[in-house]
Amino acid sequence: MCRYLVRLCVLFFAVYLVSDWGLNFRPGNNVSLFWPANVLAFSLFIHFRLRRRHVGRQLLHNALLTVISYSAMLVAALSFEDGSGIEQKVIYCAFNIGFYLPAWLCFIYCFHSRFLQRSTFTGNAVLVMTIPVVAGAFCSAAVFGLWLWVTNSADIYQLMRGWFSEQLSTGIIFVCFFIRFKAIFRTVRRQLHRGWQQLRPQVLVIVFLVFVLLCVLFSGTEMVALILFPLAWFALRYSFKTTVVLCMLTGVALNYLYAVRLLEPGTGVTQADLDAMLNAFRLNLSILIMAILMVSRVVSANKILLKRIESGSSRDVLSGALNRRAFLAQLSRLCTEREGLAHREVAILFLDIDNFKKINDIYGHSTGDDVIRHFVALLKKQMRQNDLICRWGGEEFIIAALDLSPPDALLLGERLRAWVALTPVKVPGAAPLSFTTSVGISAFRCGLGENIHLAINRADEALYEAKKQGRNRVKMYPPS
Repeated sequence: MCRYLVRLCVLFFAVYLVSDWGLNFRPGNNVSLFWPANVLAFSLFIHFRLRRRHVGRQLLHNALLTVISYSAMLVAALSFEDGSGIEQKVIYCAFNIGFYLPAWLCFIYCFHSRFLQRSTFTGNAVLVMTIPVVAGAFCSAAVFGLWLWVTNSADIYQLMRGWFSEQLSTGIIFVCFFIRFKAIFRTVRRQLHRGWQQLRPQVLVIVFLVFVLLCVLFSGTEMVALILFPLAWFALRYSFKTTVVLCMLTGVALNYLYAVRLLEPGTGVTQADLDAMLNAFRLNLSILIMAILMVSRVVSANKILLKRIESGSSRDVLSGALNRRAFLAQLSRLCTEREGLAHREVAILFLDIDNFKKINDIYGHSTGDDVIRHFVALLKKQMRQNDLICRWGGEEFIIAALDLSPPDALLLGERLRAWVALTPVKVPGAAPLSFTTSVGISAFRCGLGENIHLAINRADEALYEAKKQGRNRVKMYPPS
């Protein structure tokens, strides 16, 4: 219950803050560039949706979210001084329900229809997020136009088109950012914790954002095309999350740039011409940003698929460790191609699970698989980031540790042996299963013509000696 109340408070304050920002984001008295509160409310409807299939509770939950979103927008509107009366603010805030409620219903339909099967989700993800925005913008403009017709207002079509273009452009610009906010925030925090070395690939992103800022401050509307070209390049080269952030920031900047330049003194643009030009610009920008996001999503999905294919061809399916071919290729590459690794020492640790055949015979092959997975997980916790681990065959594994002297390799082997012996694997329906490992160690130097296969054979000989002396031991080549 407490967690549910926290979510409701987050919804209220988030919608209130974004509504206040939208009210203040006006370069002209009659031109409202953004109203991102609607698309934020729609995104939070998705984040806070109930997983239970109880229809009554879902209806009550959605009604509560609708009331809270409307209340937050109304509080922000009432606290903003623009000369409008309370009645007008109440009515205009009610029009916003015509956006996020139909958008939410459209999303539910897409989510539960064949359009969003898991096999086709990747290619249609951007459409699934933008189609509800289009539906919400259309319904909101229709409600607004109906109210204008009832009140006998003039220029109904022009006002409806302005309302629709603003809702659509704001929704397209912000929807992917709001829905992916948690993932984007985690990625940014992880990048910041890794330090400057890991931020180097993002230098071009920072340069692009500085360029956009300079265009907004000092250039004219002719720079719009020059800003969109790099954005398309980023969609092909960078991740979908990076492209989402760039599209959001660029969309805000371009809308502001275009409206401010049109409102400059001496332009001679009438209010009718300004509305028509701004509406056309918003619609065109929405289509371009949606196309860029779709391209980025497809490219990112293809990159992830290629990584999975490469990982599947280079890693053991059961343990996740490198297979023999990939291990030898990566180790050879490290010793021959990377600069600065010449003459560096490499320690080879050959590990074997003791009495593994007996474990399979007594507990079954399923438990044996659990032991192998558990064993590799233990080894990875003790390894360094640059070390390589390989499933050589069966219950045999090899670790290649760079820049590790023979005495340090011996200490690492003892630590691994003790760690495995003290950490049993959980067995369903039985007591935890303890097992041990034997380790054979050898070393060689990169760049001195020493053979990797010879070093592995020497480590195998040391492992054989450890087995011969009673198992659960660590031996260094040459065995004493």
